Amino acid sequence: ATVAFLAVEPIRTNEENDQSNRVLLTTATTIMGVFSVFLMSILFGVLHESCPYCIASAVFSIVLAKLAWLGGALPQERVKEGVATSAGGALGGFSAANVFFVKIKKNIHQP
Repeated sequence: ATVAFLAVEPIRTNEENDQSNRVLLTTATTIMGVFSVFLMSILFGVLHESCPYCIASAVFSIVLAKLAWLGGALPQERVKEGVATSAGGALGGFSAANVFFVKIKKNIHQP
């Protein structure tokens, strides 16, 4: 929902300068992609399950992140800011996934 809002917001407001929005869009899709990778590792590595909807969601999230980075969503004059916010968001997503992973692993091994 956040990515959809960020994608439509410049159109809705007729804003000419959408650089901040583009940085936020790149950051949000990066967080989605990173978190999806970790959720897939939990799904396959810990739970040993398969879920077609989960896989589809992860693929879409990763493709959105790739399109944002390779498709030029990040403005050239704000690349440093975009990389910094995306790296911070990816680190936050990684940390959240690790906390989630530890809790699941702990619950699985309890009798």
